[in-house]
Amino acid sequence: MVTHPLTYDPVVETRTLPRVRPPGPVRTPPPGRALVLVPDAGPMRTVGPGEPVPEFRAGAYRRMFLVDTTEHRLVLELRPDGRRARGASAPFHCRVELRCRVADPGGVVARGIRDMSAAWEGPLRERLREVSRGYGACPTRTVQDALNAALRDFTGDADVRLYGARAELLPRREPSAGPGGSRVRGVP
Repeated sequence: MVTHPLTYDPVVETRTLPRVRPPGPVRTPPPGRALVLVPDAGPMRTVGPGEPVPEFRAGAYRRMFLVDTTEHRLVLELRPDGRRARGASAPFHCRVELRCRVADPGGVVARGIRDMSAAWEGPLRERLREVSRGYGACPTRTVQDALNAALRDFTGDADVRLYGARAELLPRREPSAGPGGSRVRGVP
């Protein structure tokens, strides 16, 4: 798990449930949250706001996760390696801003997503790398327009929806994020 201080963690709360029936009813999740119940064996159960929480039989569910399903603004700074064609001396530095939302809380729990950026940083970097390879010493505006065109249909996956992505090329500077050349910031 990435531990950047501003990273968006979609799992708000995790609880191990007792083997005996809980003393009182478990409340339905509030708006913008979903409850994911994980059994020892069998499929997970997701409960949305206003839906009834199933009655617990002794030991039926082992863990309970409260997942944030609201929209969040995220910012990722990347240095894709693609712009190394003739006339370009270093990879470009860009900032990508987008909106994200958990679409399938059970899928997020099953995949163990605890850092929202980890769910999309690799595919996003690859998409930008593929586009940037075609642009050597082209004007910055041309490259930025091509990156934004490639991001228009970047939607994440079935568990995490991504939308409204836009890239902005930044002035070149020395790498500051260490290996991989990325730094992720999230603003809830």
